[in-house]
Order: sequence, then structure tokens, then C-alpha cells
Amino acid sequence: MASKSRHLRAAMTSTFTPAVTAQGWHVEYPHFRRHVGDEVQLGEIQPHKDVAAIILEFGRHTGPFQDWAGKLIAPDALTVTDLPIFERARLCHTNPMYRPRLPIFEFDDIDMANDRVEGFSYQDIHDDQPALDAMVAEILTYLPQIEAWFADPYQIGPNILAAPPS
Repeated sequence: MASKSRHLRAAMTSTFTPAVTAQGWHVEYPHFRRHVGDEVQLGEIQPHKDVAAIILEFGRHTGPFQDWAGKLIAPDALTVTDLPIFERARLCHTNPMYRPRLPIFEFDDIDMANDRVEGFSYQDIHDDQPALDAMVAEILTYLPQIEAWFADPYQIGPNILAAPPS
């Protein structure tokens, strides 16, 4: 049986990658990064295979970075999941009915299976390339919210789930 994410990856490669590359991102699927001044900006396409959905997580860091064990990580090796929670955020395809109850910083408590925060689901379209292309095109329409968050982490758009900056 073919992977449900095979066509999604094709859509991301043909649509998402060129769009973010044009904005200065270096993409190594599922990770993307760019340097803006002294800051490294990171992104990651996170699959949730159990519910056939993805979430885009992104973050920023300035200066040297040490992991929890004190090991120094070079900026080009840093990933979003290395960052502390207050340096990152998620782009979610959020069900507006649940938006007022979204946790501010409890990413691990997100219950996608029960639709508290709806990822970009491809469950019903995993073998429909035009529908997947349309979903990726929709994701691209939310990129200005990510750019706004990078410009000002207090600027949290309706599809952004973020902890307050430290």
C-alpha cells in the first residue's frame, strides 16, 4: 500500500518549496531555514500520520544555542524542535469554533484527533493530487501570518498558536 503522504510531498515540493524559496528560505524537506541579520528563522512541516494531517511549526533564535545538555548547536544544524517553546509557534488550520479555548503554550496537549486544533488534513484527499495542490496553495495564503510573527512575536494571527515571548 502506498503512503498517504506520497502525493502530499509531491505537492509540497512542486508548490510550497518554490514559494518559500522565493522568500529567501533554504528548503531541505521537511525543514526550511533562512538567516535574517543575526537571527536564524526555522520552519518544519510536521506530519501527523495517525490523522493524516500536517502542521507547520516555525521559530527564531539569535546567537549561540545550547541544547538541554549544554551542547552547542551550530545555526545551520538547529531545528525548530531544538528551540524552547517561547521561540516558536505553529501555523494551524484552526476550527474557529474552538479558537477561544486554544492553549497558549501547551503544544503537547493539542488533541488533533478530537479536532481541538485542526491540522491541514489530507485524510480524504491523500490520493487526489489536484486537491492536495489546492491544500498547499491554501497553506501558502497563511504565510503572511508567519512573516508577521517573525516581525513581531506579539503579532499572533488567527491561525498562529504561540507562547508569549520571554
